[in-house]
Amino acid sequence: MARERIKTLRPDATGFGKAVTAGSQRPELGTISDDAIKSFKAQPAVAPPASEGTNRDGDMGHTHAEPDVTPMEVEHTSSSGDRETGPSPKAKANPSPHRLAHLVVPRRAGSKPGAPHTLRLRVLQRHADALERLEAEGTPRATVLKAAYANMRTITIEPRYVPQSTEVSGPAEWSHRITIKVEPQVIRAIAAKVRNGNKAPKSALLLGQIEPAWFSSLDVIIRDLAE
Repeated sequence: MARERIKTLRPDATGFGKAVTAGSQRPELGTISDDAIKSFKAQPAVAPPASEGTNRDGDMGHTHAEPDVTPMEVEHTSSSGDRETGPSPKAKANPSPHRLAHLVVPRRAGSKPGAPHTLRLRVLQRHADALERLEAEGTPRATVLKAAYANMRTITIEPRYVPQSTEVSGPAEWSHRITIKVEPQVIRAIAAKVRNGNKAPKSALLLGQIEPAWFSSLDVIIRDLAE
């Protein structure tokens, strides 16, 4: 079934329905005049300044000029009643680092100055044999080692080098770990007295001053417990 064409109620106003003959010519377009080009290039006119005798409301009279106040300055009244101008309290900059106070941390009572160092106090082979016998009789090794260290005099590290004893050491599991504080300048002074001391471990520089008292105290405790 053929579809019916759409019927319009008014004539077509688009002009597409008009036939164009081959011989017809299109109308020639005119060129833009030089005066039009100059008018586009011309700068826009600047509005004239407002009259000095006219205020905001358009009334004739004196102008009410607003004072130019910077946001960083405000007026305040001094104690004598005079008005002064100065920086706002909120506009103060942060203080420079060299004006900051130094942090002070009080030292606890009984604490020693210096950096903490963890050391292992070794036992000699003769100590290990005696400790093994005491442990077999029911006295733990930790009890003996702690008692020997508590019986020692106060450890004071001096800026001098003391070599460790060359006597044969016992097994490493019999050693006793402690922590002492030593000033860095003391350790540097000890290292300066040893060849390649700056590369030596801190324990090798310090244990020579501790071991004689440690071995002596360990001998006393072992003898007392064995009796």
